[in-house]
Amino acid sequence: MVNKRCIALINYMLSEKVLKIKDIADKLKVTDRTVRYDLIKIDNFMSENGFSKLKRKAGVGIWMELKSEDASRLRHILNNVGTYDYVMTEEERIKYIIFILLESDKFKTIDSFAEELFVSRGTVIKDISYVEKWFTDNGVQLLSLKAHGLKIKADENIIRRAVIKLFEDNPKEVELLRFINKNAVVESEIRKNIIDEKLFKNIDLDFIKQCIVAAENQLNETFSDESFNALLIHVAIAILRIKQGKDICIDKFELVSLKNKEEYSVAALMAKMLENKFKVVIPEDEIGYISIHLLAGNVIKLKEIDKDNWIKIRVMVFKLVENFQRDINIKLDEDDQLFNGLLQHLKPMLYRIKHDIVLQNPLIDEIKQRFENTFYLTKKNVEFIERGQNKKISEEEIGYITMHFQTAIDKMDKDKCTQNILIVCATGLGTAKFVENKIQNIFDVKVINTISSRELDYCIDEYEKKAVNIDYICLLYTSPSPRD
Repeated sequence: MVNKRCIALINYMLSEKVLKIKDIADKLKVTDRTVRYDLIKIDNFMSENGFSKLKRKAGVGIWMELKSEDASRLRHILNNVGTYDYVMTEEERIKYIIFILLESDKFKTIDSFAEELFVSRGTVIKDISYVEKWFTDNGVQLLSLKAHGLKIKADENIIRRAVIKLFEDNPKEVELLRFINKNAVVESEIRKNIIDEKLFKNIDLDFIKQCIVAAENQLNETFSDESFNALLIHVAIAILRIKQGKDICIDKFELVSLKNKEEYSVAALMAKMLENKFKVVIPEDEIGYISIHLLAGNVIKLKEIDKDNWIKIRVMVFKLVENFQRDINIKLDEDDQLFNGLLQHLKPMLYRIKHDIVLQNPLIDEIKQRFENTFYLTKKNVEFIERGQNKKISEEEIGYITMHFQTAIDKMDKDKCTQNILIVCATGLGTAKFVENKIQNIFDVKVINTISSRELDYCIDEYEKKAVNIDYICLLYTSPSPRD
């Protein structure tokens, strides 16, 4: 992609025979160095579209050497090419700099960032102070060497975790992920294309998306939009790092355990598809890490519970429900929906806490405030799980479990509902339960299903075929909170 200034420069060169850098700089009112960077972009643009690169001769100047038909074709392309003339916000620049440093194994100079981001050197230096703090907070060392530039230093596992954290923390994450999915209408589509092109310019995200959908079909599961996109980002980053010879390592005993699970076989099939597409070799440890994400992913729909031998988790859920109902003095152990909902949440949760994978819960503050007693009892009753796993369970996870219990409690007093509502949720069952509870406390409705945005068109068609009336569709996307 070329910006408007580059297009103006190409048109200028088409109308002139030979130009010198100083003449171009004066014409476009930019520095000589900016012109040199633009000329590199133009060379790339020319090559990508089948034209010869610019001709250069010291002491003479720069010119295009095109036949008349090629010049006409170039003008036609310029009239139809998607252009941008967009300067990122401070927040986007910081994210971009962090991402590039995480993705690259080479030094990057402040001047190169200034040229790429269309800002001054001083602006980049200011941004770097935020970048350095972010790296320090996430266990990554930022090296700064005179005459070389900036480069990061950290264990590969920490780098991968930092990349995921970058997307979780960034306020534009929801918009970026929706753009990747191409299922929701978003504002400023040009902005999303630019950011996406800069961050994943050499990766075919659509193909990775197809691989994840294939994995969902094989596992008979539907990931929440949030988990789907987290896996999409993880695989994209893994491909970039593998191409640079940067492999991740997993404990060998853990890898042996993973190989006995269906998710590892599905991850291996994904790896084979990715190898053929991206011409890389994906080692066993990487396959293991993909399988962990498959196991840890939050779901909207999960395979039939009885198809898996989940004795340990079943006992855990039974004990959790039994202890909770004793504390609250309400009988809940015959509620199959509660039991299965908790089973579906706890299975991936155990993998998340084991591998320090953070599940975001944008509703946690409201859950704690509105359902204070239920949250407190849930937190108290998951302590036996924490002791067994030797890990603390985050308040975000406890918030989701709280909503399973709260929905079960409220359901006991509900009469038969008269109108059907379909919930479309980006995050998972826990958030959906929160919305379901809130809606059913206000309106006389029945929630007939909870789906991801990727399933919306299909589900509407299926309900129409079955003559099931949908009175309302609730589209749920969480709003990102501003950066501190």
